[in-house]
Amino acid sequence: MNAVVNNDLILAVITLLLSFSAFPESRALRLIKVVVPEYIYVNKPASLECQYDLENDKLYTVQWYKDNDEFYRYVPKYVPPHISYRIDDIKVDISNSNDKKVSLKNVSLMMRGVYRCEVSAEAPSFATVYGEARMEVIALPKEDPHINGEEKAYQVGDTINLTCTSGKSYPPAQLRWFINGREIKADYHTVHEHNGLHTVMTGLILKAGQEHFVDGQIQIKCQATISVGNHSLITLPAHHSNVATTSSKFGYQRDALISVRGSSTQVASVSPYFIFLLICKLLYEIT
Repeated sequence: MNAVVNNDLILAVITLLLSFSAFPESRALRLIKVVVPEYIYVNKPASLECQYDLENDKLYTVQWYKDNDEFYRYVPKYVPPHISYRIDDIKVDISNSNDKKVSLKNVSLMMRGVYRCEVSAEAPSFATVYGEARMEVIALPKEDPHINGEEKAYQVGDTINLTCTSGKSYPPAQLRWFINGREIKADYHTVHEHNGLHTVMTGLILKAGQEHFVDGQIQIKCQATISVGNHSLITLPAHHSNVATTSSKFGYQRDALISVRGSSTQVASVSPYFIFLLICKLLYEIT
């Protein structure tokens, strides 16, 4: 009797398992990816994407956060379905936003940070998935870096005292000095910040030597570079004369030099032996 019961129980369990396998596998909401611009220029629009697959679920809501503060919500049951909240200067372009994309107007420096998309499903799963990425905002300088302090002419032994100042930017520019194409260390360096923008100033104090003059001139360049992470975005040599501009994916490059000339009264270097010969000649002519 017990053997018959056990066999019936085993058969019932097998039948139950087979009946479950006859139904399709239950699949739930899954996040594919979140797309946020890694770098974007100030005053430009930005597009944030939240790619997901509902599978067998039904969408309840999509929410976007910036540094844990919600600024956009999409709920299909609402009329209209989207709501925006004003935080950190964020302005949502509602007409170009939906459950998969959020468009932002006129990006400002306050909008740099971590953006998170959170997607939730309705009952019965109530599944929630999310992903996040950081957006960095770049403000290019409106003015070229410029050099101040140069004199009209220098002699060997004169002190060349120059200051190079960058335009306001974020992140701050890195300034470097070059003499006749060779980099030389700056003597001082300061950074000033105002409303999120940085102005960098660097100084060069150099005693002019005979080796600095090439064909009677010294070429001096101050070069400004703006970098984000491991990317060198923009190179801006100081503007003083002619400017050549080229465009690239991240910015532009400008090449300019200042040339300081040697004074016409500059005394050339004369060897002691030559002076000795000259004195002997003068004494011979006198006698």
